Amino acid sequence: MTEDEIMERYYRQREKMKLFLLDKHSDNIKAVTDALAKSGYSLSKDNFEYSDPVGLTVHFENLVSILVPELNRDKDDLVKFDQLLRLFERKTREGYLYTNNYMLMLTPLLRRGMHPVNNWAPLFVTMLWQLDLEGIEASVALDYDRAKLDVNDYGFVEIDTWFGAPFEDNISSIKDGISKLRPPMDIDPKLASWIFSGLC
Repeated sequence: MTEDEIMERYYRQREKMKLFLLDKHSDNIKAVTDALAKSGYSLSKDNFEYSDPVGLTVHFENLVSILVPELNRDKDDLVKFDQLLRLFERKTREGYLYTNNYMLMLTPLLRRGMHPVNNWAPLFVTMLWQLDLEGIEASVALDYDRAKLDVNDYGFVEIDTWFGAPFEDNISSIKDGISKLRPPMDIDPKLASWIFSGLC
């Protein structure tokens, strides 16, 4: 299978998953569409996006302000965390605030590569979600243009690993010499050559 065929298959699978989720969560889509219609806005199929790490989302400029007009954004576009917790439910799935029909998300600047389709960058959001903020006036930025529609506790997990030069806490115990970075031995050679093209 060529690289182009692998990518084509991947995009077909993603589109198939998007269509499946659109059908499965049609009640949530209708609730959000109806809420926007009350304010004079309409959605098209182009407003719905899918990515493996995030899931099914609706994208519309200033969406959160239309859905939740009572949110008070300060001059830096931050919302007080205690106000969010009065309006939404915080569960164990970090970075998401739940309602019955959609989930608000923290700013995409906290995602890997600061890109909205990626998962959260390691640790910060997890640590924030575990903090007891009682008595602390904390504020957060939201993804004001998107909401997650597949409301559930399902999460796409990315675990960081180290495939690099030898590492030791005591730097003097690392042997001198040249280190060559290699993919793990348990990865299929064809996949390794595709992922690490030219590095193996």
